[in-house]
Amino acid sequence: MDGPSRKHPSIWIPSIMDRIARFLPLNEVVCSLRVVDKATAAMLRSPEFMTVRLSEPVPHHAFEWRWGRPGAVRDLRLAQRRELLLCLTAASGVTDNLALAASFAGRMLLTSKVSKAAGQAGQLGSCLLLKQLGCDLGGAVEGAAAGDHLALCEELVCRQEVRYSPVDCACAAAKGGHVAVLDFMVSRCGDKLQRGNRNSDKWGILADVAEGCGLATLQRLTREWTDEGEEDKEAGLLRGDVLAAAAGSPTPDWRAKVEWLESQGFTRTCQAFATAVEQPDALERFAWLAQRGYPRQPSREELQEPLVAAAETGNLEAVLFLAEGRPDSEDQAWAADAADAAAGEGHLHVLQALHAAGWRFDAQEASRCAAAGGHLHVVAWLVETPDLGAPLDGELYRHAARSGSVELVAWLQERDCPRPGPSGRTVFTQQTPRRR
Repeated sequence: MDGPSRKHPSIWIPSIMDRIARFLPLNEVVCSLRVVDKATAAMLRSPEFMTVRLSEPVPHHAFEWRWGRPGAVRDLRLAQRRELLLCLTAASGVTDNLALAASFAGRMLLTSKVSKAAGQAGQLGSCLLLKQLGCDLGGAVEGAAAGDHLALCEELVCRQEVRYSPVDCACAAAKGGHVAVLDFMVSRCGDKLQRGNRNSDKWGILADVAEGCGLATLQRLTREWTDEGEEDKEAGLLRGDVLAAAAGSPTPDWRAKVEWLESQGFTRTCQAFATAVEQPDALERFAWLAQRGYPRQPSREELQEPLVAAAETGNLEAVLFLAEGRPDSEDQAWAADAADAAAGEGHLHVLQALHAAGWRFDAQEASRCAAAGGHLHVVAWLVETPDLGAPLDGELYRHAARSGSVELVAWLQERDCPRPGPSGRTVFTQQTPRRR
């Protein structure tokens, strides 16, 4: 007989391993199968088998090993910690992982945003655990509406302890084009939406219907809720919002919705550009809207500056389109607002284009916006560009500390940036995420 030391051929041949891997959930492959041995890890090296998806169920042993260790979250800023861990883990539906994440991320971060993520993923178990942990479930109902989970909506609204806004939920359903959930939530709004009622809620829902639903649904609800005689100033502004929402709609019939609303007397405003900029074909939409006589800049203070919205998305071509023809005056508040928006989102290329075009903005204010977002590369450019020279001051340090970016604060300290109080350390430790 062969002794125990005889080597036998491995049964984990590539074809069998590949079949096993493709049968298992991807996170099981990444967190369990790949760590069996080096040979298995070498066989499963395609990108799909090397990425952990936190929004899908993660084996608890792997989740605890990665996120339960001291210092595991020190590199994540506050917003990232909430989004990556709590929101995505809530969406996965693995309650053991969610309980662990809440224990080390802090219950103070169990906001309505987390419950909304659970609801949007249709995870009743996560919703109930969040309720036990003291998280309000109003966001869960809104998330369920946004995710087209009618059964979960019905389950949650029947619970007396759950407080929610049927109007907000109707808006969430409308944005996603979920007509059945929309009608369910509308039925719970009472008489707020009746024709003749001047409550602004119906206009908010109609704007979201114009954005997310088809033309037929938009026509049905517009005819049910509105009167042709509603021509006061407020109604005119709200009608403009509805038309603008249609201009930024991702649905294939967005042009038909715009044309129909125009035929009903809805107001053309520059808001149409502000909403359209978020779409992949923004420039095509811009040209179409301009041909139809839509203004490129606001005529009233209550309207959003579309150029700022374009800068916030980082769409440089859209920024240049909207800036064309602007007066070259001393007062370029629009350029300053656009620069602040771009800096806050980390869009350095937009800032560089504004600067190269000679549009004036406040480098100091832009640097603070960039620091608040933790964007080191933007702050560095604003500080080091000779004719901008954003100053290193206590307010800049304060915004950087609040962002939770260790790299940005270290960069400022290396350059002897003044601290905002008698002890910069106090500001830093209070405003950044707690280290473990």
